[in-house]
Formats: sequence, structure tokens, C-alpha cells
Amino acid sequence: MVLVLIFISSSMTYQQQNIQSDLQPFWPPFTRFLNSFSFVYAGEKHSLALDGYAGYLEFILRKLAHFASYFLMGAFFYYGLRRLIKHNFFPALIIWLAMTGLAAFDEYHQAITGGRTPSVHDVMLDSFGAVVGILLVGLIIFVVWRHHERKKLAEN
Repeated sequence: MVLVLIFISSSMTYQQQNIQSDLQPFWPPFTRFLNSFSFVYAGEKHSLALDGYAGYLEFILRKLAHFASYFLMGAFFYYGLRRLIKHNFFPALIIWLAMTGLAAFDEYHQAITGGRTPSVHDVMLDSFGAVVGILLVGLIIFVVWRHHERKKLAEN
């Protein structure tokens, strides 16, 4: 489902995806919070003062969507694949490489879509999201396994 949503999203122009007018009513509660930080992404500085409220919030939401979608895919694909392949490192590597390749293909798809600009930085952000998802699932599995092992030892 996430793959379908990514493909649909990549097929849309920026104007079709623009949600800045929808974000205007949410101005007051987040202004103080968003004004407290700025950052550089892909060599460009982003802040409330530079991008405006709606532009800045939309930019943050877009980047969170990049990270979150690949985080979910990395986590779920790793959780599913690790049951098929018993070695712990190999499924993680395969999933990470596949997610990075998918992110690169998605950016290529954006390059051939009108009004979109591909970015290597987005591929890196997507890849990082997948790695974090894989590592989090791996950590949870390890903690649960450790808990079960200690429980077995306590019972014996």
C-alpha cells in the first residue's frame, strides 16, 4: 500500500500536491515552535522567516513523509523477510539496498514527471528512514528474544 501511495505521489506535479493553503488555519499553535529552529537541507536554508509559515510547515511535512514511508517499508519488509532468511544481517542488508534502490527509482520517476525536481538528498533521507525502521525492528526482536531467554533460564 505504501508503494502505491509513493507511486501516486510521485506522479503528481508539485502544484497538485501543494497543501500550503490548507495549512494556513493551523498558523497560531505552531508558530512559536517552528520559529525556534531552522536547518539546511540540500544546501538550502529553511526557516519560518525564509519560507513563510505554510511553506515551512509543508516542507517539514514532505520530508517527514519521505522518512516515514521508507521507515515503515523498511521495518515491515525486514520483519517479514527475516523469518524467511534466518541470518540476521543478510535480510537487513537486502532490504536496505532494495529500499535505497526504490528511493532512487522514485526520484527518477519524479524527474520525468512535469513540475518535479529529483533530489539525491531525498534518496538519502528515504534510505535513512529504511535503516532506522530496520534497526528498530531488529532491536525490538532482540529485546523480546532476550526476555524469552531470561524467562527460560529463570524457569529452569
